[in-house]
Amino acid sequence: MNEEECPVCKNSPYLNPGMKFKVALCGHRFCEACLNRMFYLQQVTICPICNQTIRQAQLSSQTLDDPMMEKEMVIRRQLSKDFNLIEDDFEGNVRAYNDYLEEVEDIVFNLTSRTDLAATQERIARFRQEHTLQIARNRSRLAESERDVAMRIASEKREREQAAQDALRIDLEAERVKQQRKEKVINRIAKGIFFSLDENEDEAGTAPPRPSPPPGAPQLPPAAGSSAMQYQPKAPDTTTFVPALPVVGGRRTQAAEPGRSAEELRTLRDRAGGHDPKIALLRAMQEAFSTLFFAPQAPP
Repeated sequence: MNEEECPVCKNSPYLNPGMKFKVALCGHRFCEACLNRMFYLQQVTICPICNQTIRQAQLSSQTLDDPMMEKEMVIRRQLSKDFNLIEDDFEGNVRAYNDYLEEVEDIVFNLTSRTDLAATQERIARFRQEHTLQIARNRSRLAESERDVAMRIASEKREREQAAQDALRIDLEAERVKQQRKEKVINRIAKGIFFSLDENEDEAGTAPPRPSPPPGAPQLPPAAGSSAMQYQPKAPDTTTFVPALPVVGGRRTQAAEPGRSAEELRTLRDRAGGHDPKIALLRAMQEAFSTLFFAPQAPP
């Protein structure tokens, strides 16, 4: 029999890539279409390969690509309900515990390869009869451990949900405070209250009364952001502008008259630093006529 195909319809994933297989407790796998036909009118049927009873509630989806490994995993899961002894059950006898583990591996191999099925089933039944109390005790301990794990997982889930709710509540509160501050600033601007940094002030711009200091305490200056630090409009300057007297030749002269021309004002501005345009004219004339007064002397 080809392990890659369904033993009933003989279809394989190569011809039908969308095929899905399920594995029975006996270790044989069948496609979902054949299982739907087998369990159409009943919940229990017979395996067409090993003639063992198959229940629909005990079918499991295939998780491994290798059918033999999938079959072995199903067999080990089924045997673990009875072969659940631990090392403490052997009272420190390590050799007996190792023999027990070897016996479990032999049973798994025989069931997987379908070798000596009758003798293997007898060994399983004899083991169940000899270790009934230990099997029941280990089952209860395993069930209690599973309950503890489930409770721990549920508790961690509740803690995560509570933490998420707390974080959401903090974010909403921060957003609400931010919106309130924004509305307060808008209201202050609308009422002409600017540069007020005191968060305790109301919309009218007045801060709540502060407690008076005890007698003899030093008086502290008003804190930054209080009402005393608010913007106050400056009174207009009514003083008359008086222009400074221009300086000519290093000395101050009378103020320029309003009726003077621009040329006169420019000349006064140049003279303010001691400059006189006549000085340049005089220097040029001296350089031009300096040679006319040259009188060469006779050699001795």
